[in-house]
Amino acid sequence: MTTTTDRPQAGRADSQLDAFWDRFHLLPSRFARFAFRHWYLFTVGFYLLTVALSAVCDFMPPPWAKDWWPASCFLGLRHVCYILTYPWLIAWYAAVSALPVLFNTWRRGVAELFQDLYQTGRVAAKDADDDLDTQYLAYLEEYQRSLYSPKRYVILVLILAFVVALDFFEGPFTPTDRLELKDHMLDYAVSERASIILDYLLDVAYHSGSRLPVVYFGGVMIWAMFVTGRYIRHLTDRFDLVVQPSHPDRSGGLQALGDCCLGMAVPILYAGLFLAAWGTATLLWLGSRYVSEAVFAYAAALLITFPLAMLAFFAPLRDIHRYMVRQRRAYQNEFANWAASAEARIRAHLEAGNLQEAEAAAAELRILQSIHPDAIGYPTWPFNRGILLKFWSPQIASFAASAFGLFIQFVPPLAEQQ
Repeated sequence: MTTTTDRPQAGRADSQLDAFWDRFHLLPSRFARFAFRHWYLFTVGFYLLTVALSAVCDFMPPPWAKDWWPASCFLGLRHVCYILTYPWLIAWYAAVSALPVLFNTWRRGVAELFQDLYQTGRVAAKDADDDLDTQYLAYLEEYQRSLYSPKRYVILVLILAFVVALDFFEGPFTPTDRLELKDHMLDYAVSERASIILDYLLDVAYHSGSRLPVVYFGGVMIWAMFVTGRYIRHLTDRFDLVVQPSHPDRSGGLQALGDCCLGMAVPILYAGLFLAAWGTATLLWLGSRYVSEAVFAYAAALLITFPLAMLAFFAPLRDIHRYMVRQRRAYQNEFANWAASAEARIRAHLEAGNLQEAEAAAAELRILQSIHPDAIGYPTWPFNRGILLKFWSPQIASFAASAFGLFIQFVPPLAEQQ
């Protein structure tokens, strides 16, 4: 059982590890690092791009609206006025801007975590004959290669497809408009039909374009958190974690691991709450016209943030918890053997009439009680367990909000029909 720092060279600087940290980056490309360092340039820039595309739509009105389009809004800039004054879009950009801020706060501590585990002796080789420096360097190199894997583009493509599908099926027209266009499409000339289709696709393009920052930032964040969570899980498979039951952090000296996982949970939690709140607010204030957008928001909360929370947050903590439980059980068995040995000596001395030796053995047994697993509060989590409740509560609230939004949208109409 490893409960103390057995490695005498803990904290020793290793030239190869130092060289690794000099070139380590959580984000795989220079553009990604620049984008997250200057995230505000992209959110504001894409907002201005949306305004520009809206102006293009204003100056290229569809054929069926030529008579009323210029008079429908101040100076005819219908889309521009909509983009500049629409509170939902402004709230969207403001809420999305918080995601890279939360992610940046977490990612700055990832390298410090893995450095701290090595330098403070919190990891040890499973076999005493193995070279920890070599094993740990190989583990970190593998982690870096996974972060740079081309598989990360799959996440970006899936999110982009999700967003384009939302905008394509939502479209610029109400269901009534679509039925009317379908019935009268043949009444338009070929050029006018092409203009209708072009306007529809252009509307989808600028709506999807306004969400491109979410696609890019979201894909990069999901991949980085997923890979980091997976390699935190691998720690218990590849190394022994050094648990110190009496450590002041009350987490066995592994609080850094718990802090990293909890820091990773914050942007995931925020994204889930934002999507659920967005879907519910859409149904409450915009009605059935945007029901598909609300459903997509709920689907994203359930199909993206929840699985990511399970894989990147709960799975690593579960494996660390199981490891610490095994360590506690081993400590309990070792303590039981010490106590049984002291009790056996007490009985032997009493039977032999050696009261002085029996009293010494009894004193030893009393001293042993001071390091009883329950007396020292042997930890089984790398953080305060109450934090789990704090994390689950908002998740439950987001699902409740989703259920409430769908209920008020669909149940009353069904009741009226009956």
